[in-house]
Amino acid sequence: MAEVPSLAGQPETFLTLQMILFRGRIRRFEPMNAAMRGIRDAEAEALARFAAAPPPPAPEGARDAQRAVRGRALSAGHRCGVCHLADHAGQNQVPRLSGQREDHLLHSMRDYRAGARQGTDVSMQAVPYGLSERDLADLAHCPATVPVGR
Repeated sequence: MAEVPSLAGQPETFLTLQMILFRGRIRRFEPMNAAMRGIRDAEAEALARFAAAPPPPAPEGARDAQRAVRGRALSAGHRCGVCHLADHAGQNQVPRLSGQREDHLLHSMRDYRAGARQGTDVSMQAVPYGLSERDLADLAHCPATVPVGR
């Protein structure tokens, strides 16, 4: 589905936290809110362990070198690697960006920029502030087209 993230390979802690946020309706996306209704913590943790399996590879031939260079510079300038790590693999409660669906990353950054994303670290609200649509697109393109661990 368009703008829906790939969950495979996300950190277990991140996945567990997101399920709890959806269960409590702190994050609002009705299909996920409904799916998490009544789920117990132990069940969320078990689902997170299952989904944390290795992610699928990034799509072949999808990388645009110029956009990737611009995205990498934007990522460095906005210090994305501090939380998401230098290879964008994510950690603990911070999601993996590498190999993630580009349309999802762009959608998420638009939501952060608009202040529409709830249940997240408020520092993410500042990252896309003042960035142009082209900046956001290149910033999403960079990690989306890099396999985990590179």
